[in-house]
Amino acid sequence: MLIKQRRLPIAEVFRILKIRRPYMPVPLWIYLEPTTKCNFNCITCSRKSLLNSRINRSLSLDNFKHIVQEIPSLKRVHLQGLGEPLLTKDIWKIAQYAKLKGIQLTTTINGSLINQKNVQRLLRAFSGIGISIDSVIEENYNKIRIGGNYQKLIDNIQLLLKTKKDLNINTEIKLNFVLTHLNFPELEDYLKLCLDLQVNCSVVEVENWYIPSQKQYAAESEFIREARKISHDSLALMRKYRGAFEKAGLQWSHGSPLKRKNRCLWPFTSCYISFDGYVTPCCIRQDPAVVNFGNMFRTPFKKIWNSKNYQIFRNTFLKNMPNVICDNCPD
Repeated sequence: MLIKQRRLPIAEVFRILKIRRPYMPVPLWIYLEPTTKCNFNCITCSRKSLLNSRINRSLSLDNFKHIVQEIPSLKRVHLQGLGEPLLTKDIWKIAQYAKLKGIQLTTTINGSLINQKNVQRLLRAFSGIGISIDSVIEENYNKIRIGGNYQKLIDNIQLLLKTKKDLNINTEIKLNFVLTHLNFPELEDYLKLCLDLQVNCSVVEVENWYIPSQKQYAAESEFIREARKISHDSLALMRKYRGAFEKAGLQWSHGSPLKRKNRCLWPFTSCYISFDGYVTPCCIRQDPAVVNFGNMFRTPFKKIWNSKNYQIFRNTFLKNMPNVICDNCPD
């Protein structure tokens, strides 16, 4: 079946959305960058644009505790950023503390570091684990995700799924496939792989993480225009396969011809926080050098969340005013 991403309980959604205004209650969930360390050098990753002072840095347990203290409403934290989460020095201590505080942790990883020693701990630490794959042809995968090994990845995924079954753990496992015109010929094989593994399947059309003032924007925008040309065919293929996904979920997130700004809830419900405490508006506009509303390791989060600048930003959504950060999203 074709399913949407799992969301917060409806009662909690209503708690937030009953007031959609410049001044908002603190969020129930956030995206949090655990590290900028990575054992891959993927050709499409924007990690290369990081300042040297921000490369190979990690969130500490003390700073995670500070975030939880500053946002006591938190129910869920997704650990993902410009690095591999399992390289975070304090990752297991962070997971243990989150569990102590009743906070649900999810993450997206590259899958290369799953092994016999950590697989049980991984499944118990996270309620949801996404694994990025992007190619199901070994040669292509190894070229795109430099530092990775396709066969090892498949072995690791199988180990994760087997251990989950053996221990009867209900952690959601999902494969993630970022779709472009370049890997579209592999889409059907990717869907078949997910069916063979009986694992939840996610397909996300590529999006532009840059804004017009950044030098990378024009080239990325042209690439995305090409990628959008296969949207109709990819949607038809997804519809063809959705009936086959009875034991696993099929999630499809496609680039819409309509701009996302008028429908986006991120400014009102959540935010992205970098490993060093910068609060940015979403997981796509995550670079604090491009936009941030303050640093929560220096300023109380509540003061940042409802600061004058954040309220002005929200008004651009409420009143359909110009907003150079979000006007062109997702293209």
